[in-house]
Amino acid sequence: MSKSTRRQVVAALIAAAASLAGCTKGDKGSGAAAPVSEASKGQDPVLATLGAAQKAEHALLLSFETYATATQRDDPSFSVLYRALARSCEVRLEALTEAIVAKGGAVPESPASASASTLAGDLQKAIADVGDLSSNLYPELRSNAVKAKDTAAVQVLAYGVQVLPEMESLLQAGAEGLASGAPPSVQTYYVCPTCGHVTTTLDFDECPYCYTMARDFEAIS
Repeated sequence: MSKSTRRQVVAALIAAAASLAGCTKGDKGSGAAAPVSEASKGQDPVLATLGAAQKAEHALLLSFETYATATQRDDPSFSVLYRALARSCEVRLEALTEAIVAKGGAVPESPASASASTLAGDLQKAIADVGDLSSNLYPELRSNAVKAKDTAAVQVLAYGVQVLPEMESLLQAGAEGLASGAPPSVQTYYVCPTCGHVTTTLDFDECPYCYTMARDFEAIS
């Protein structure tokens, strides 16, 4: 599926969710990474949980896309890394959006577009953003879904819990390489189309998180 087609799918899902919830164009979404406890009273807690994850992934996706464009000419190895991480976010964003639509919920409105600064500065911001989702937001959201005994939500949120730490490690390695004068030499990354698992080699038969066959992974180069 091409990038434009994937975006059309997500846009259609968001529109469908808005229609199901009776949302108007001016409706406000929930906070980007606000604790689910801050959601509006009376809202389905699982929908609030999924919405918080969806908005956080969307914001991260926009950041990675911005950084990929900013580094494309002068730092192509970082551009490839950012595009792979963006695709990983997009995979989970699609899954979260579909889960919200299936429950008849309203998808949060799109976060503000990201902006780029310096390569080192953007790397540190990306590490901090991914680390926050990995260490704080996603574990809390998954715990909420477990308490609600919603197995579908638990599965979708588990992908973030599993994949975000490895994304943080890839970014950290890139930052360390930049500091030492040895930026990433990886030319191709492989992304699982189901959970967003990012890897530099396909030396396995199945994804360790969702068991998607390695042959179905998407190459980002």
